[in-house]
Amino acid sequence: MKKLINNNKIIFIFIVFILCVLIIVIGTCLFFKPNSKNSYGDRLNGINEVKITNDRENEIRRTLDKSNLIDKNNITINGKIIYISYQVKDDVTREQAKEIANKVLECFSEEEINFYDIQFIIENKKPDGIFVVFGSKNSISKNIVWTNN
Repeated sequence: MKKLINNNKIIFIFIVFILCVLIIVIGTCLFFKPNSKNSYGDRLNGINEVKITNDRENEIRRTLDKSNLIDKNNITINGKIIYISYQVKDDVTREQAKEIANKVLECFSEEEINFYDIQFIIENKKPDGIFVVFGSKNSISKNIVWTNN
């Protein structure tokens, strides 16, 4: 065997080099192979049974508009989180703005409230300064938790 390797050093080095390159390529392909799973993993299991429909979004928008205290609003659904942001008029207090969020919660069914996390972002651009209030309602909690400002 030693005689065979000594007589064919170039071929032997070439074969070892090819084997190393092949191992590196296979290892790289396995390491960087795109994962076909959802980026949320299994956290979204059951989302099709508790889907937020366009009708539900429109109902929320109507509830926000009905208060006559809001200039503009936006609803974004990202996985199991519903972001509801709205800008209230200048003369609206923080407590009034928070009460609007409680009315919005009444638009959701019990199933939806127990499945989705709901985030509220309330903004008011008063002439004497801007206030922003954040509220969060986790799927397992019953009430909205507000920032302390």
